[in-house]
Amino acid sequence: MNRYRIYLLAVVLLALFSVSGEAVRYDRADGLSSPIVGGGIQGDNGLMWFATWNGLHCFDGYDFYRVSIAPGDSASINTNLIRTIAKAPSGNILCRTDDGVYEFDLATMSFRDIPSPEADSLMSRLRRVWHGTTVRQGDTDILWTGSTEGIGKEFESHHPARLLKGTAGVEPRTVMTDRAGRLWTGVRAYPQLSMYDRGGRIDSMRLDFTPYSIYETSSGLVFAGGKPGGLVRVTDGMKISVDVVYDMVEDSAGRLWLATWGEGIKYISDPSGDNPVVTPLGAGRKVRKLLVTRGGNLVAATSDGLLTVSLHSLTVSAVRRSPGDAAALGSNSTISLAQDSAGNIYVATESSGISRVTEESLFSEKPSFSHYNVRNSSLDRDEIYGMAIENDSTLIITGPDRVMILNPVSGISIGYSMPFWGDDVTFAEGTPARQTDGTWAFATSRGVLTASAHSLYSRGYIPPVVVTAVSVNGGPDRLTFLPDGHLDLDSRSRNITLRFAAIDYVDNTHILYRYRVDGSPWSAYRSARTLTLFNLTAGTHIVDLQSTDRYGRRVDNTLALTVTVAPWWYETWWAMTLFIIFGAAALAAGVWLVVYIRRVNRQRRELLAKYMALLDASASAGASAPEETPVVESAEDAAFLKRVQAYIEENIANPQANIDSMAEASAVSRATLNRRLRSLMGVSAARLLLEARMNRASALLADGSRSTAEVAEACGYTDPYYFTRVYRKHTGK
Repeated sequence: MNRYRIYLLAVVLLALFSVSGEAVRYDRADGLSSPIVGGGIQGDNGLMWFATWNGLHCFDGYDFYRVSIAPGDSASINTNLIRTIAKAPSGNILCRTDDGVYEFDLATMSFRDIPSPEADSLMSRLRRVWHGTTVRQGDTDILWTGSTEGIGKEFESHHPARLLKGTAGVEPRTVMTDRAGRLWTGVRAYPQLSMYDRGGRIDSMRLDFTPYSIYETSSGLVFAGGKPGGLVRVTDGMKISVDVVYDMVEDSAGRLWLATWGEGIKYISDPSGDNPVVTPLGAGRKVRKLLVTRGGNLVAATSDGLLTVSLHSLTVSAVRRSPGDAAALGSNSTISLAQDSAGNIYVATESSGISRVTEESLFSEKPSFSHYNVRNSSLDRDEIYGMAIENDSTLIITGPDRVMILNPVSGISIGYSMPFWGDDVTFAEGTPARQTDGTWAFATSRGVLTASAHSLYSRGYIPPVVVTAVSVNGGPDRLTFLPDGHLDLDSRSRNITLRFAAIDYVDNTHILYRYRVDGSPWSAYRSARTLTLFNLTAGTHIVDLQSTDRYGRRVDNTLALTVTVAPWWYETWWAMTLFIIFGAAALAAGVWLVVYIRRVNRQRRELLAKYMALLDASASAGASAPEETPVVESAEDAAFLKRVQAYIEENIANPQANIDSMAEASAVSRATLNRRLRSLMGVSAARLLLEARMNRASALLADGSRSTAEVAEACGYTDPYYFTRVYRKHTGK
């Protein structure tokens, strides 16, 4: 009888443990304004709502948002002590206080009264004691409970990765799958090799060094190398070398090449012989990884760049980073190598991502690399610990705390962060091993972790992205859900901050977010859950928000928001039309003004030219006052110009001629004289007198019958040298 009781107790304990594998409690330290919780429900958009003795609380998995009464509320609710809550058929939240039942409207984010008959019928329903709420998230049930100490959350944790039996805590350093489908592991805690057959049976072999590399040759021989130093042919237990061996690879001639730490590249010509001999090729290099290329060459990843080896001539060349050359190797500290069927060679570095080069380019005089890193691709990390190629087109990459799967063609990667693997984990340096069923095995600080193709490439629960709060023009956050995906802003609201969350109550620690606005390129993934948009223009803007799942994998859960900004009056279509009309009118007026000014200036030049011609004609005829005058529209202007003309002709040789005497002879003031001459001919009185004298001088000089001194005197200059300077300045001659 006791045996059955013990069995029943074990079953009950197992059931309890399976339900409450993970337990979390939220209280004041997490944002609850009161630890006394009387009810909880899940809204239609996935957010959780809780009734507390100090208001209604909304929870998005990260933050609690409190809703409380405020002065001026239209509803008659008069307390923040909410006993319990329930979901209304409309999706709103029914709240019971000591005074009655009220409805919280999610569209207006405010309480409203419920008519008495309906409120009375709801009161009995809401008097029931809340024993918790279970919500379904993907394949996980989450139990929410409340007490006087806060909110409790219980669920059974689940991690897609699995720990290989017998490897927990033994610090595996290397894994390898042989041709028979058996998985080999080398562990550090107690140096040994373990071999798992397909049935799960384990065979082990103790070593006197920690195995860092396991390799199977084409003939089926298995070798293990490691440190502090050793190379063993596992098949018969023969120890061949005491070198620190990090990697091994076989070429088409059957030679086994060794990557040694500090002794460079070595090789064994006859690895299956009775007495294998290790031959050095290059000394002094710390070699981590070897690759026999499709073209029959050898590439070595070292701590100081790459070594390339022609397997035909055994000549060695070095390839290193070149400062200032963007097409050079990304970093000298290289750690892993892989090649696809197109001949592309991928070089993983410790802290600069991955560099790609074709085999032809790598073995040329100046190799040209392209690069994948956090700046120009979607890689989550630049630190690389290991790398392998899958299906000839995808790179399986291990970093310090995650696995990344990179498509080199698109540059898009998928990251698998801590929740995928379980507890905190650090990946070991080395190449992951792919098993025959597509499962990948990784050496980590927790043991050998395996991930099936289904767990890596299929998607389970996809968290929906929800906007939780909006801040306008730097104001306080306002709880807003935008259920229809629209946000309408007035003309003054040009700066907004959106707060959002991917709803995952199991584990949202490693969820990352990105965004784009109006079809621009996506931003980089980041942990921040806010987006601020400055100086929005009037009109409609589309904001796309997206997240990863809890494992860091990219998922299709885009939330598209439409943000409409009302225009100022001057941004409206009719204002723009008026601006266009006014602009066109101003442009037309400007064109007309330019044309008018040019026409006036042309008329002035023509009048001045005619005036000068008359003066020249008068001087040639020897008349003191010509009868002809320039043609102008006004008789008064014509008489004025005739008086000016007469004065100039009478005084052109007079050194004492000046503007005042010209004004007196013209019967106007000095100012009027200048103003009218500028208006009619575009020149001042002084300029007009100068033009007349220079024209007279040019005519006399051209005649050649007078000396320079005589010409100067005839033009009103007493000093022939001064006259020469004035003439040169005026005519350039």
